[in-house]
Amino acid sequence: MDAQSIVTVSVPVVLLTQIFKWAGLPLRWAPVVILVLSLLGVLFWGYSQNQFTRADLWSYFAGWVSVSVSAAGVFGFAKDAAEEVTRIRARG
Repeated sequence: MDAQSIVTVSVPVVLLTQIFKWAGLPLRWAPVVILVLSLLGVLFWGYSQNQFTRADLWSYFAGWVSVSVSAAGVFGFAKDAAEEVTRIRARG
């Protein structure tokens, strides 16, 4: 997957992630949902390109990671992680 393809897949995955967030998806399920949505997005894209070869596996993996990170950012993982660290420090 090249950069343009990653952005093409990221947009619908990020939007679906946002819909799940608005629907009230519990934070504990968010990582699993994001990884699955990202995987489905990359697989659909790969299927539409009709090129599933062993030589492309690393490219698909890198694309999946990039799409997952984009979706996680929209869900607010960085903000939530910082809040959790602050909460742990306050208890300790």
